[in-house]
Amino acid sequence: PIPEIQEVTIESISYESIGDGYFSLRFPEVQLVAWTSGSPVTEGSFYLSLSVPYFDDSNNETGIIEFVNVTTNCIQFDATANDLDNAIEAAIMGQGFDANSV
Repeated sequence: PIPEIQEVTIESISYESIGDGYFSLRFPEVQLVAWTSGSPVTEGSFYLSLSVPYFDDSNNETGIIEFVNVTTNCIQFDATANDLDNAIEAAIMGQGFDANSV
């Protein structure tokens, strides 16, 4: 896929009382994790690899958002949604992110 590129410049008009400023960038994204098999699955594990925006490095006034690749530990094949959430939180916290970053 072709990456989406957007450029935003916020500048005030000279007669306006609003000064140059910042804007908020948010990725409101929900992803589903699903896997299937041609036969019943009775054992095994998997891991998730995520690319997480790292705003500390991105705050360098270049306009380029830096990303950090984060990989979870192995997750059991019959994991619950809560198990996935805990695995993702542990992985991102291991990279110095806040638990609510993802």
